[in-house]
Amino acid sequence: MTKKSSQVLADAVIVIGAHEERYWEILCNAYQIALPATILEEEIFYFQSAGIKKGLAPSKWVNEGKVIRVEAEIEDYDYLNRKLSKDFMNSLDLGELEALALLSSKKYNAYRFTTADRAAIKALGVLGWESRGISVEELLEGAGRRPLKQKLPRHFTKQWFQNCLHEGFMEQHLWLRPQ
Repeated sequence: MTKKSSQVLADAVIVIGAHEERYWEILCNAYQIALPATILEEEIFYFQSAGIKKGLAPSKWVNEGKVIRVEAEIEDYDYLNRKLSKDFMNSLDLGELEALALLSSKKYNAYRFTTADRAAIKALGVLGWESRGISVEELLEGAGRRPLKQKLPRHFTKQWFQNCLHEGFMEQHLWLRPQ
């Protein structure tokens, strides 16, 4: 399969889930996957079987050209700080914050963010960026793989993603800073 031009910014939970469910290679072959620097700088672990943790080497993937490293700039973080309340910002982990900051940059306006974390998906809705996110289910379908819904974890489904987006949109009044 040749690499498609669709650009996807992936959260750590997606990387881990894709390894656990064995579809990481499918995603890397079908999409141009970018990982925020924050995620690349941390060692990522996932449970392989019987509670045994297996480490991943994301920096090796960059060297191999499997993924690209992207890094948010101070201005990108400033934009988020001006838009989102401090309480909402505190509900996001560092990798999610960097991914959202990247999405605010004109350099990365072609990227769509994939995550299964409720707060990060809600952030897309709060910011009015519903079209900037994509679920794992949709990514797999776009790669020509139709996941069996009973096998795909609920938080990786399109329905879960859409519900969280809607929840964020409905809570804009709570989480957006007054302009």
